[in-house]
Amino acid sequence: MMMKSEVGIIGEFSLFIQAIGFTLLFITLTVAIISILLNTLASISERKNEIGVMKAVGYRNADIIKLFLLENTVVSAISLLLSVTVSSLLFLGMRLIVTHFFSIHLQGLVIHGSDVVNSIFVSFIIVLIIPVFTMLLSMNKLFAIDATHLTKE
Repeated sequence: MMMKSEVGIIGEFSLFIQAIGFTLLFITLTVAIISILLNTLASISERKNEIGVMKAVGYRNADIIKLFLLENTVVSAISLLLSVTVSSLLFLGMRLIVTHFFSIHLQGLVIHGSDVVNSIFVSFIIVLIIPVFTMLLSMNKLFAIDATHLTKE
C-alpha cells in the first residue's frame, strides 16, 4: 500500500477547493446575469411612461439605452465594491482560522498577492460585461415602447 506525502494530499485538497470555487463562481454568475436581466426588464416595464415621454421629447433609443446602461453599471460597480470588501474580510477570517488551527498541515499553502489582484481584475471586467450583456438582451422590450400610445393613456 502506497502512502501519499503531505504535499500530495494538500495538492489534491487545493484542486478540490478550486473545483468547488469555479462551480460556485459559475452558479453565482448565472444567477447574477438572470437577476440583473429580470431587474432591467422590470425597470423598463415600470418606467414605460417615463420612456415614452423621453421618446416623445426627442430621445433616441440609443440615448435611453445609454441611461439604462449607466444605471446598471453604477449598481454593478457598487456591488463589486461591496463584494470585494466582504470577500476580503472573509478571506482574512479564513486565513486566521487556517493558520491558527491547521498551521502544521497547511504551512505550504500560500495565497499570493497577484492572485488577489487577478481576481479583482476579473471581477472588474465582469462588472463591465454583465450590464452590457443584460442590456443587449432587454433592448427589444425597450424598442417596442411607442411614445404616441403611452402619452394617450
